[in-house]
Amino acid sequence: MYELATSAEWTLVARGFLVLLLVGLPLVASRGVPDEEELEELPGARRVLYLSTVVSVGALALVTWAVAALTGLDGGDLGWQAGPPRELALWTVGLSLAGLAVVWALTRLGQLAGAEESPLVRFLLPRNRGERWGFAAVSAVAGVGEEYLFRGFLLHGLVDWTGSVWLAVAVVSVAFGVGHGYQRAIGVVRAGVLGALLALPVVFTGSLYPAIVAHFWINLAIGLGGWRTLVPPGGEEIT
Repeated sequence: MYELATSAEWTLVARGFLVLLLVGLPLVASRGVPDEEELEELPGARRVLYLSTVVSVGALALVTWAVAALTGLDGGDLGWQAGPPRELALWTVGLSLAGLAVVWALTRLGQLAGAEESPLVRFLLPRNRGERWGFAAVSAVAGVGEEYLFRGFLLHGLVDWTGSVWLAVAVVSVAFGVGHGYQRAIGVVRAGVLGALLALPVVFTGSLYPAIVAHFWINLAIGLGGWRTLVPPGGEEIT
């Protein structure tokens, strides 16, 4: 197991920003959002949501990078390091397949238990070629930005603060899940479990790269066809 954050010097400012992210991200991401009918009435609403997601996640990741740099945390302290290519490739492929399997299984279990999928989830799925490119951009920015925020800055900081890798993984995974509260209970559970899975290569290799690539491919696979597992039988069809 890789020893996380052993060389980092976490200042009061860095830890304060860590707390702000840990509490603020789930609260902001879970705030009330317009329902599907309201969104459908807005011209280009889906593309606007894609753009706002890219801008907000990208900007937050840049601010986090600036705080890390100004407080003396270099990239290697937060997971920006590469290991043996073969090892990283195996982690990436395995994580991508396992992540898709987890999403599918939890979605099906939720449907069997009668849990309702958020209409917003279906609304966000692309309908045409242009929107698919937009969704791909969202997937890429979310893969890089969210992994840096959650499995990079927050995970390493909490390991340094608490001295426990698995406690840090649990806290970050819960925060990641709650941050998907707009997807209702099933989405919170799905994201939380997926977040814990994405933390594994960071814990065992110290590298964010497998989690970033897997996060991107999981999102993209769902948006470009895997969405069918998110639509209950008899539910809305998307073409």
